[in-house]
Amino acid sequence: MRFRRQYLIASIVMLGFVLMLIYAFYQLNRIERTLSSFVGENMLWVINQTDRETRNFTDTLLMGQETADAMSLRINILESRLALLNEKPQRDYFIAIGGEARLDAINQIIKTAISQIKALLAKKAPDNSADINQIYQDLRPVFVHFGRLGNLSMLNDRNMRGHANDQQAHTIYLIMFAVAGMMATAVSMALMLIYHMRAADKANQQLRQHKENLEEQIAQRTAELQHALIKEQETSEIYKGFLTTVSHQFKTPIFIIDLIAQRFLRNPEDITQENIIEASKRIREAVGRLNRIMESTASSEILSKATVELKIQRFDLVEMIRNACAYHAETSGCENTVFKSNEVSCFFNGDQTLLEQVILNLLSNAEKYAPEGLPIEVTINCDKDFFCCSVKDYGMGIPAKDIDKIFSRFFRADNVAHLSGTGLGLALSKQIILMHNGRITVQSVANQYSIFSVFLPLHPAA
Repeated sequence: MRFRRQYLIASIVMLGFVLMLIYAFYQLNRIERTLSSFVGENMLWVINQTDRETRNFTDTLLMGQETADAMSLRINILESRLALLNEKPQRDYFIAIGGEARLDAINQIIKTAISQIKALLAKKAPDNSADINQIYQDLRPVFVHFGRLGNLSMLNDRNMRGHANDQQAHTIYLIMFAVAGMMATAVSMALMLIYHMRAADKANQQLRQHKENLEEQIAQRTAELQHALIKEQETSEIYKGFLTTVSHQFKTPIFIIDLIAQRFLRNPEDITQENIIEASKRIREAVGRLNRIMESTASSEILSKATVELKIQRFDLVEMIRNACAYHAETSGCENTVFKSNEVSCFFNGDQTLLEQVILNLLSNAEKYAPEGLPIEVTINCDKDFFCCSVKDYGMGIPAKDIDKIFSRFFRADNVAHLSGTGLGLALSKQIILMHNGRITVQSVANQYSIFSVFLPLHPAA
C-alpha cells in the first residue's frame, strides 16, 4: 500500500511538470510570433514613408518647376500615405503608444496644406510664391511631429522587444525547471523501482530460502520419524526376544526344581542321603541360575536411568581385577584364567563395585562362550593417561555382522542363541564404563577368539 502511494505521488508530480512544460512551450511560441511580427518596424516604415512624401511635396512647392499634373500626383501620393498612416491598425498603435495628438496634428497640417495648394492650383495665379512660402512655413512643424512620432514608435518597439525577451527568458527558465523536475522525478521513480525490485528479489530469495529450509526441516523430521519408527520396531523386536529368552531361562530351572519334587513324591523310597545331596545341588544350581537372571534383569535399571550416583572411592584397579579373577574361579570352578600385569598397582577414583561387576561379567562371558580347558587371558596395561584391561577367550567369537550391535540392550548374537543369557551384561558394562568417562571395545573373529578391552582415564570420574 505504501509503495502504491509513493508511485501515485510521483506520477502526480510528473504530470504537473509535464503540464508546466506544455504551458512554457505555448508561451515561448506566442512570444516568438510577437517578435516575428515586426509591428514597430512596420509603423516606423509608414511614418518614414509619409515623412518622405511630405518632404518631396514641400520640395516640389519650393522649386516651382512641376506642372499641375505633377503636383496633383504628388498630392495624391501624399494623401495615400496619410490615409495609410491613419488606417485603423496604425492609428490604434499610435494611440496605444501615446502619439494620438501628434498624429492629429500631422493630419491637420497636411490636410490644410493640401487644401491650400489645391486652391492655388485652381486659381492659376501667375505669381503665388508668397502663398507657397507661407504654406511651406506652415508645413515645417509637421516634420517635428513625424520625428517625435517615429521616436515614440522606436521606443515602444524597443520596450516591447525587451519585455518579450524578458518573457522569453522567464519561459526558458520555466522550461528548464520543468525538464529538471521531470528528470528528478523520473530518477526518483527509477530509484524507487530499483529499490522495490531489489526488495522483491530479496523477498523472493528469502521465500525460496525459507521454502528450502522448510523442505529440509520436513525431510529431517521425516527422517527422524522414520528412524524413530525403525528404532521403535527394533526395540519392540528386542523386547519380544528378551521376553522369549527370559521366559525360556525361567522355565528351565523351574522345570528342574519341579522335576526333582515330582520324583520324590512319586518314589519316596528313593529319598536317600545321596539322592538328597544330589537333588539339593541341582536345586541350588537352578536357584542360582534364577538369581543370576533376576540380578541381570534388575541391573538393567542402570541402563534406563538418565543419571546414577556413583559411589566414588580411591582403590587399586590391579588388585580389584586380581580379586575378581580369584572370585570367579572360586564360584565357577574355572581354573584356566591367566592373569598378566606389568603393573603392581594402579590407583583410580571410581565406583569399585560397579567396575568389579564389569570385570566379572566379561569373565563370565569368556567362560560361557569358550570351550572348556582353553585359557582365559586377563591382561593389564597402564600408562600416564589410561588404564587398560583386556579379557581374551578362544571361543566361538562374534559374527562380523553382529559386532556393531553387541553392546545393545537385550541383543544376543545368532551363534549363542541356544545358550542361556539375557543380553544385558555387555550393555550394562558399557553404560558403567561410560559413566566413568571411559570406553569399552571388542575385537573378534568368528570361531577363533574375542577380546574385550576396558579403557579408563586416570583422573577422577566426573
